[in-house]
Amino acid sequence: MTHAIEFHDSRLAAVTLSAGDALLELAPGYVHQWERRGSQWLGTGWTKPVRIRVTGASLASALPSLPVGIAGGTLTVGGKVHSNLVPLPFQADGETRLRLLLVNSPALEVEGAGIVIEATGDGRQVEDLPQEWAPSVNDGAA
Repeated sequence: MTHAIEFHDSRLAAVTLSAGDALLELAPGYVHQWERRGSQWLGTGWTKPVRIRVTGASLASALPSLPVGIAGGTLTVGGKVHSNLVPLPFQADGETRLRLLLVNSPALEVEGAGIVIEATGDGRQVEDLPQEWAPSVNDGAA
C-alpha cells in the first residue's frame, strides 16, 4: 500500500509559527491511496487531516486569509522536487521550500531546514482513482 498527499483539492485550514517551525494544517488534505493487486494498482482518493511541519522555517510570502483551497504546489527538499504529489508520510532534512498555489489568493511560500508531513486522523473515501494516475518506478512505489 502506498499513500501520497495531493496539494490540489486540499484545503489549508491553519498556519501556526512556533519555536522556529511553521505548522500547516490541511483540513481536509486530499490523499491518494494505492494498493497493488497482481500487476495492477487500485487507487482511491480520500479526504483526511494532514499536518505539515517545516523546521527552521521562515515565510517567504504573506499569510493568506484562511481557510483557503489549494490549487497545486511544489515541495523541494535538498534539490529533489515533488510537484503536487508527495509520499505520505514524508520526512526529510535539508534546504526546504514549500510553495502552495492558492485559490483566489497569492501563493504561500515557506522555506526551512527540513519537513515532516503526516496524516493526523481518520479519513473518508471520496472516489476511485483512474489507472493512469497509478504510481510508477519514478515515484519509488513500483
